[in-house]
Amino acid sequence: MRQWMELALANPVSVDLLPPPPDSAAPSYLQSIDLEIGFFRRKSDVTEQFSTDDMLQSFVKAFTGIIMSVNQIVAFDFHGHRLKALVKSVAVLDLADEQRRGSHGPPPSTKYRFSGIIMGKTDVNFMKDPESPIRIRASANK
Repeated sequence: MRQWMELALANPVSVDLLPPPPDSAAPSYLQSIDLEIGFFRRKSDVTEQFSTDDMLQSFVKAFTGIIMSVNQIVAFDFHGHRLKALVKSVAVLDLADEQRRGSHGPPPSTKYRFSGIIMGKTDVNFMKDPESPIRIRASANK
């Protein structure tokens, strides 16, 4: 987070809680997120092919309830390998609008913003980092 915010370890950081949805000041949930994925260490020599379906489950389990922003770098462990993901884009789902309309209204609108909260139903799309030797197997579900 400090790297993404461009803060040194010596810089103090104060953190305030955000109001939970559906408060109008709360961040929205993510409908989808596009991640550029690679190894945390550039010179990793792994010949294994990584399943995007398995990575999706692992990523959502690790980051449900966490806010993600465009250009944020996220490190996570997948089958014993440290992976680095760069958030390329997000699409938010405004649940407050859906709740105001009730269950009989039209489907919620998708708005492109810069950040949102990962949830269990967030559609996670993995793209290979062009500078990484990582091998990604396409999803069987998409």
